[in-house]
Amino acid sequence: MNKIIITDDHPMMAESLARSLEADPRYEVIQLAHSFDELWEGLKGKPDILILDINLNGVNAVEYIHQIKSLYPSLKILIFSSYNMPSLVKKAFDKGVDGYILKDTDSQGLLDALQAILQGETFVGKGVAMGRAKKKRRYKLEDDFIKKAKLSRREAQVMALIAEGKDNQSIAGELFISKHTVQSHRKSLFKKLGVHSAKELIKLVHGL
Repeated sequence: MNKIIITDDHPMMAESLARSLEADPRYEVIQLAHSFDELWEGLKGKPDILILDINLNGVNAVEYIHQIKSLYPSLKILIFSSYNMPSLVKKAFDKGVDGYILKDTDSQGLLDALQAILQGETFVGKGVAMGRAKKKRRYKLEDDFIKKAKLSRREAQVMALIAEGKDNQSIAGELFISKHTVQSHRKSLFKKLGVHSAKELIKLVHGL
């Protein structure tokens, strides 16, 4: 049986993932970690797989992947995130993750990802952006979620989901907030970024 730690700063999301794995005898979820302190503690249990949310309470988890891999070289790391910027995905794989799936992945997609990385394969989930920036071309928004535009953690999350083409209702459901709250974040986000539509925001995020 493969031991798994699930990290996500949204308890309901972590619990939903755990429920998806409960019925499968191949896996045992040994901890739900909602912070890096809980994650480091859980790693002492020597899990086989770490399902890792990139943005953990405002901390860019990508920056810790190399350290985690150095301490636990046999650990398989599967990114489970709403963030889907090509530069961020590339950086995660460069740091040593074994797979990357998006939060709208269904249960079968999750199981496929887990089996692939356990077999030593690199897994890229459906819809994950793997494009590369052209030479000397930089994305206008850095991947640490708040830099330059001074976005709040929630605004960065809303930005990423808008960039995926999701509407306010879908974003509200994914982040467990009201549609009105999404609209408020959206308005603030547009103002900070100097854009007036989702189309302009998508171009800005992807550096088009």
